[in-house]
Amino acid sequence: MNMADVAIVLDREKRIQSFEWMDMAAKSSCAHIWSSFLHQPFSVLFSQTDFSRNQGELSWNGELFDFIRWDSGHGMVYYLKKHTDVNFLYQSALERVTDGVQIYDKDACLVYLNENSRKISDIPDSLSVRGKHLLDMYDLDESISTVLTCLRTAAPVLNRFDTFKTTTGSGVASVNTGYPIFQNKELAGVVVFEQNLEVIQAQIAWLEKIRAALTDQGEKLPPARFSGYTFSNIIGTSQKLIDAVNLAKRVAVQNSSVLLVGETGTGKEVFAQSIHRFSLRKDKKFVAINCAAIPDTLIEGVFFGTQKGAFTGSTNSVGLLEEADGGTLFLDELNSMSLTMQSKLLRVIQEGTFRRIGGSQDKKTDIRFISSCNEPPAQLLKDNALRKDLYYRLSTVTIDLPPLREHPEDIPQLAEEYISAKAYKYAKSIQSIGPDVIALFSQYGWPGNVRELHNVLDFTLNVVDGPVIGVAHLPRYLQDIQNPQILSVGEHQEESWLHHDLQYTMDSYESQVLKAVLEYYGGNITRAADCLGLRRQSLQYRMKKYGIIQ
Repeated sequence: MNMADVAIVLDREKRIQSFEWMDMAAKSSCAHIWSSFLHQPFSVLFSQTDFSRNQGELSWNGELFDFIRWDSGHGMVYYLKKHTDVNFLYQSALERVTDGVQIYDKDACLVYLNENSRKISDIPDSLSVRGKHLLDMYDLDESISTVLTCLRTAAPVLNRFDTFKTTTGSGVASVNTGYPIFQNKELAGVVVFEQNLEVIQAQIAWLEKIRAALTDQGEKLPPARFSGYTFSNIIGTSQKLIDAVNLAKRVAVQNSSVLLVGETGTGKEVFAQSIHRFSLRKDKKFVAINCAAIPDTLIEGVFFGTQKGAFTGSTNSVGLLEEADGGTLFLDELNSMSLTMQSKLLRVIQEGTFRRIGGSQDKKTDIRFISSCNEPPAQLLKDNALRKDLYYRLSTVTIDLPPLREHPEDIPQLAEEYISAKAYKYAKSIQSIGPDVIALFSQYGWPGNVRELHNVLDFTLNVVDGPVIGVAHLPRYLQDIQNPQILSVGEHQEESWLHHDLQYTMDSYESQVLKAVLEYYGGNITRAADCLGLRRQSLQYRMKKYGIIQ
């Protein structure tokens, strides 16, 4: 069995002692109910349990679970994973094939045919043909039948032109390719792929769309190597954005420290890189670190570097302060750095020197600091999340970056520029964004700001099937904005549960709660997870599940 969803630990009396969840989706759907079965017999939860079997299937509430049992001297452990209907997946995959697909056993009896094959042969959906012999289904010449030839010779038959009649009297002309199927070196059957004129014309039309998209995007391909952001990458004409860009350009040529203040996803790193590349240090290195992503136990070594012998397993390693010497060091989410580390960083800024962990010599450093906070500095100082002395050192110039909801007039240009830059990756020729989409974008609050907008557009580029992006191509949570049946945080809209199944309603509500908490904490995943009583990894899993981008 692949990684289990849950391990259920039993004592010697086969009573449930604990649930060890390994899959958060399974935990979300089962844990709140299963926890009530703690210390009860395992057979109460799974009534059909046969304790003589070491593996098999168990059923709960209509759901099947594959299990493997491990016995220990103190009890036993059941490793469970939700059962996957492999045959359903195979059949669903074959239904996506544009050719007609037929599978026969070694006796030329039909095992499977997909919907496109029914259309080619004009076989009604209501007519059951599974298990029928080929010659009972079609009036054809045995000597030139692709299926029978393939079975007779145990060799492929490629692109054979066939004309025949079905038992309903319909005439069929198709080009067929058959491949023998072997099991343990024995011929087990044959699979046939059918194409008629309609199928081929549809494929030609699809290929023509891809060819047109490739031709259209050929001249728009970006450089093979991304060299970083500049002010030209900041899109928008709103006054708030223009003011931020103009201030950034004025201070870029100076050597002063800059503090960028803005919610998650407002483009703080784009501004930081742009300032560096507009400065006198543009030929030196730009080094960025997300202070929230480095554990407190490691961050000091990341900044200062280590000297061999400082601790067990330590080596001579260069820290960020050495790497960025002469250039720019960008401290993203400075407010996530511990106060202890803030104090040590302040000393480096004041004295211009530092020492590797375990080292005995001071090293000089010449660095321009650009920092960012995703919460207002005044609040961070009040909450004692940011040292005042460090704040004054790093905020010679403060630039406020507006959230997207404060300059919605820039959304159409942001969307069009992004699609123009990315559409080539999807071999699609997109001409416009529908006005209904622009209207929806304008009314949405964008808690994830420009980053969330880009993520939404990446989603649409994956699913759009025509020249115009419509509401139907957007992620479900955006489409649901227009749906009054969806629950919103803190408000029960009338009888929404009557129109959706339970899991849909629960998922919708959980998604809204997560968005609200993340927005309240300015996108800080660690603080949001603490508030929700979740591990950081569990919150990140749910964010990915619901398409919440921070």
